[in-house]
Amino acid sequence: MRSLKVYGDGTTVNASLSRRDIIEAFGVHTRDLRPVFSRKQVITLTRRSRSLILNLKYAKLIIGREVALVFGLDHKAVEEEFVPMLLDRLKIERESEEGGEQLFEHTILDATLTYVIYQLRDRYNDLERLAEAALAKLEGELVDANFEQLLLVKKRLSNIETYAEELEGTLLDILKDDAEIADLTLDKINPDAHTEAEDSVLEALESVLENALEQVENISHQIDELDENIDDTQEILTLKMANLRNAIIRFDLVVSVLTAVLGVLAVIVGLYGVNLRNHLEGSPYAFWILTGILLGLGAMVSGALWSYMRRKGLL
Repeated sequence: MRSLKVYGDGTTVNASLSRRDIIEAFGVHTRDLRPVFSRKQVITLTRRSRSLILNLKYAKLIIGREVALVFGLDHKAVEEEFVPMLLDRLKIERESEEGGEQLFEHTILDATLTYVIYQLRDRYNDLERLAEAALAKLEGELVDANFEQLLLVKKRLSNIETYAEELEGTLLDILKDDAEIADLTLDKINPDAHTEAEDSVLEALESVLENALEQVENISHQIDELDENIDDTQEILTLKMANLRNAIIRFDLVVSVLTAVLGVLAVIVGLYGVNLRNHLEGSPYAFWILTGILLGLGAMVSGALWSYMRRKGLL
């Protein structure tokens, strides 16, 4: 599998390693490599033998005491963004005034969490812009295409919300237990009885994890707010569509009633239009009298139906 070896001095070597090579180099079991080689994006942050196994979706690594293997180089972002960020972090740590207090594995872990949170925030910002654009279109025009666009945004938002919750849960589980924190240090540390130097290492690691957790919680909160905003807007739009639908139904009902009334009047007019003598065709007042009667009858029937529908709440 194609990977990149990253050393503490910042040098890198492209490598194509088999599972057996990795097992021998890091002392892990075949099953321990599942998070790295599996296509399922299950968040993993755990220690196995002489290494840390990381699968944080946007970055997959195996970290040893002096070398780290970076996988997923086929993804453009990993090669062009993550690797340079990782090397910059190693350079900063080497040149720090404290002489590099952070252990190699913790520096790699810190850089990885920083990159993952950056990717998560970047995807949220993209979805926020898409959501605002979709909502603006819907306010102007209630058409299926705009609703489909908003539905797609909501689905993608749900995906990153799930990821943020899983990452948050993983970090919380580690921070709840001092032994879990100490286990992320490849030089075994007893969490109940450790030296001052070891205590400094653990505090630095805990600070890294706490900082990452705080940022993930902040993003999760923003995701929840955007999700609620979309839901609220959808409810408002649903009410608007329901009112519009009701207005159309009422209009159709009124037209149907008027059509029925006019149909009855047309029947009466038709009866007087047949070629039979009724002794009224010779009267100069018959047309106006009959017209008045029909208009009055139509008005009475229409008024009665209108009053009935108002009482029943149909209009």
